[in-house]
Amino acid sequence: MVLRSGVLAFEWYAPGWDGRTVGRTMSVTKSVASLMVGQAIGDGRLGGVDAPLGDLVAGIADAGVARLTLARLLRMDCGIAYREGLIPWHDDARVYHGSRLRLRAPRVRLTDPVGRYFHYNDWHPLLVALALERAGGASVAGLLARDLWGPLGGGPASLSLDRRGASALGHLESGFNTSAYGLARFGQLVLQRGRWEGKALVPEAWMARLEDLSDAWHTPEHFAYYIDRKLPWARPLASGRYAYKDFWWHHRPAAGAHDLFAMGALGAHVYVSPDTDCVIVRLADRFPPGLWWAGLLRRVAEAAAAA
Repeated sequence: MVLRSGVLAFEWYAPGWDGRTVGRTMSVTKSVASLMVGQAIGDGRLGGVDAPLGDLVAGIADAGVARLTLARLLRMDCGIAYREGLIPWHDDARVYHGSRLRLRAPRVRLTDPVGRYFHYNDWHPLLVALALERAGGASVAGLLARDLWGPLGGGPASLSLDRRGASALGHLESGFNTSAYGLARFGQLVLQRGRWEGKALVPEAWMARLEDLSDAWHTPEHFAYYIDRKLPWARPLASGRYAYKDFWWHHRPAAGAHDLFAMGALGAHVYVSPDTDCVIVRLADRFPPGLWWAGLLRRVAEAAAAA
């Protein structure tokens, strides 16, 4: 789905799908969480990104983790132990399939240098979820519906939970499920710098923070963890054209151009391109090996702007 100046310019759906079919967005969820944090800071529920995690989340076991700030969680540079892989005792599996995340998340521990390099870590959004719940006095799913998705008119959506019952925790790292229609509205909200129907749904200060890459991860050295391991996204990250900050990926395709995109493991993307005035949404059930979609989506945005 391609929007140009807020108007649908192109759409295509596989058989059995349409613009309102609900699908998994996976880590696009993190970028949704980013705007929720901005809202909570804007209305005073959270004191700011420099607040120690120990003041925001009850029961933090590791003193080093308690000293970490919300800003470090959002930058993915905390040093919290995280081992990739779907073997049951690896963290990918422990988070995605875990059923006691409300208890496990506060027990994470520091094992790596803090602030040294970017390391994508799914414990971070779960700690953010706990902070948002404590500050907002409601479940993270309830906060999402009340403060962001409902006012946005995003349509059918859900947040996967780790278990049934009152102790359930929403998977704020990968559990948001919605339609291409809803994601298009979400992308348009970002393009409009947080404003929706004449009101600031997300504070302008938070959107300005997203646009400021002065403290973002952006050099090959910053992404050394992935480049050294020759993982699929190593090559684009080594190019110097991509950055990461506040649960958003950032793309600088040319001088003066700064696009933002949310990206999920199954290929879901929300690509926001201010200089072309375009929003592009992709929902999928797989992420083809070796394909980095951001460069292709930028070319789509340029073609749409030139049409």
